[in-house]
Amino acid sequence: LLRRAMDDPRYHAEHNRKPPRKIGSHLHLWDCINCDKCIPVCPNDANFVFEVEPIETQYKNIEIKSSGWRAVSTGWFVVKESHQIATFADACNDCGNCDVFCPEDGGPYVEKPRFFGSVASWRKVKKLDGFALCLEDEAKVLYGRFGEREYRLALDGEEHGARFSTQTAHLEVDWASGTVLNASTDASPAVVVDMGHYLTMATLLRGMMSSKYVNYVNAEFL
Repeated sequence: LLRRAMDDPRYHAEHNRKPPRKIGSHLHLWDCINCDKCIPVCPNDANFVFEVEPIETQYKNIEIKSSGWRAVSTGWFVVKESHQIATFADACNDCGNCDVFCPEDGGPYVEKPRFFGSVASWRKVKKLDGFALCLEDEAKVLYGRFGEREYRLALDGEEHGARFSTQTAHLEVDWASGTVLNASTDASPAVVVDMGHYLTMATLLRGMMSSKYVNYVNAEFL
């Protein structure tokens, strides 16, 4: 068997120098071709699978003044696939191996949701987008960072209402429908809250709290 393996050209270096094939598309936070090649090739097992409910919805951003709030500009939030990929940042050493084997460009460890094991580790890396899930009293709290702006989504223990906060704005949201019930700000003049970030964090929170897949992030909550 050893001689057969040694003579088999499939195991010779000159036949295995070609890099993995790329297909020309670029990774984004949501959705990919779902080949899952990034899962087994990670030497630290940092990449993992989770599932969400696919969604396509138009949302309105919220402008908040000291005198009140109103819905303003709109956007679209789309997640096409239930099967999603994320990276556990505390286990990732940025080796880039998942990028080498991924058929799409960008690198899963760069483009996919990056979860930290604690709020403390999330706060240490101010220039990286990412998330941290924890329990505060009886609320499930997801911290998020987009482009160095930080957000906090707190879901009450009975999962009826949520509070979505930035450094200067505070919103009360009906968890089931996503309807904004109230909004206030500590800043002047007006601030505009991007509700696409709320939808991203709400979708991630629902995905992490699903019991279908146990991972680094949700193991202590399920």
